[in-house]
Amino acid sequence: MITNSIKEKLLPLFSRYKSNVLFAYLFGSVVQDNMSPLSDVDLAVFLSRQNEKSYFDIKCSLYADFCRVLKRNDIDVVVLNTTTNIVLLDEIIRGGIVLVDRDIDLREEFEQKILHQAMDFKEQRIVFLGV
Repeated sequence: MITNSIKEKLLPLFSRYKSNVLFAYLFGSVVQDNMSPLSDVDLAVFLSRQNEKSYFDIKCSLYADFCRVLKRNDIDVVVLNTTTNIVLLDEIIRGGIVLVDRDIDLREEFEQKILHQAMDFKEQRIVFLGV
């Protein structure tokens, strides 16, 4: 399975980011076994709040390392701390695979918060749009 192959390649890389990446997910078509030649690899990371001012730098560094390790450049890196798209966050949590989990309590708290926000969003959408 391609998911296991990607996971095996990325896990050693995450050890270099121990102080930065608190938890990470693999999500999207790779996880759904729905990859095509046009598919990319989707990764989401939750970064330590200590490094809030350098989220962009860390994201760029992660992207470069992911590309090098996976030998491809069609990789999307989502920083969970700064993403406000509730639909995307819900997709990551519901359909993603946890790759790294250095703070299980924080991850579970984050997931619970996002799932509640997503439910509220869906309910509001039904009320306002009838959809």
